[in-house]
Amino acid sequence: MSGHRRLIAGAVILAGALGISLWCAHAWNEPYRPIVGGYYLYRFDAGGPPPLYYLGSANKAVGGGGGVLGGVILKIGWNRRLIFAKVFKVYRGDPDGWYMVDVRNGKITGPLGQATLNADLSRLHIKVIRPGALYAGWWYGPERHVKRTRGTAGKLAPATQTGNKTGA
Repeated sequence: MSGHRRLIAGAVILAGALGISLWCAHAWNEPYRPIVGGYYLYRFDAGGPPPLYYLGSANKAVGGGGGVLGGVILKIGWNRRLIFAKVFKVYRGDPDGWYMVDVRNGKITGPLGQATLNADLSRLHIKVIRPGALYAGWWYGPERHVKRTRGTAGKLAPATQTGNKTGA
């Protein structure tokens, strides 16, 4: 009986480990990453590199129109109130550039001039990243905040990370 119990216990442990690893693999490959205030980034793999990223929300799903901003997200940064994104518009009659989304009311402003953008990013201490970093693991987490080093307004510069390490 002792050998039979060990066999059953081993099978249960193996099945549990397999279940956990499958769940983690699914969660890791999920194309949606929450950003702030019901907004999320969606990764679309078109069959070849590079993947495309779109901004969606509870009110505007990502679809053929390019999501909330109507285009592919090239760079993004946010705080609890505002999202800044560099957008390549789907409809080529619309201007590409930096857009700002007010999370509270959904108002979109843009394209923003470089001077305005740099001033806003610096004043609000918003770090701009490439969207793929949200899928790299080290960044991901809804309460993750990055504090920028001085003098790096709007630039992809080394930063010090604050917040919890697990992203929970």
